[in-house]
Amino acid sequence: MNSDDGVQVDDIFRQLDEKKSKKKKVNSKKKGSRGELKACKILSEHFGMQFNKTPDSGAFGTAHKLDQQALETLTGDVICPDGFLFTLENKTGYDVDLINFFCSEYTTKKKSSDKNLVNTFIDQSVRDAVRANLIPAVMYTKDYRPTILILPLENFSGEKYLNEKLSKFHHYLVYDYKPKHSDEWTKWVFVALEEALHVLEKDFFFIT
Repeated sequence: MNSDDGVQVDDIFRQLDEKKSKKKKVNSKKKGSRGELKACKILSEHFGMQFNKTPDSGAFGTAHKLDQQALETLTGDVICPDGFLFTLENKTGYDVDLINFFCSEYTTKKKSSDKNLVNTFIDQSVRDAVRANLIPAVMYTKDYRPTILILPLENFSGEKYLNEKLSKFHHYLVYDYKPKHSDEWTKWVFVALEEALHVLEKDFFFIT
């Protein structure tokens, strides 16, 4: 093989690496969008009302100066119907193992990183909720798994009702975490989104 052949081979491998890198970025973005659309579809079908993906995955409401009504509509990752009490942070594709939330005493790097990542999700939701004067909530979807809904367990109108309904969930996790942007909510519940929608009445989610 002469020197020119070597250059050509190097060019080919470099081009393949560039294509793989570009492909991964596109797929990651598509995966996140699919997860957001899936969650919106579940909510829309359950309530018979339209839930839509926010432009730029919620960045629009953060980057623009909006009036209160627009903030309530465009803050978070999901555009919710009028009267919906929660701002929804929608996270998809992250490799979070929720079993690590049961292991608080002997933490490994993986366990700590999982908790830190979910703490970031909650922080983002609380930041948006404070801006919009709403209640924070997170929807987390891992590939091939049910969507998990994360809700506060204190300091909002549905607090008593939600705590009374915990025994109706087949599986749930209560998690203590004080977010960065507010000390109003420090206790959280993790439950499957579709089970939460089945157990909790519509009035829990909307202004009555």
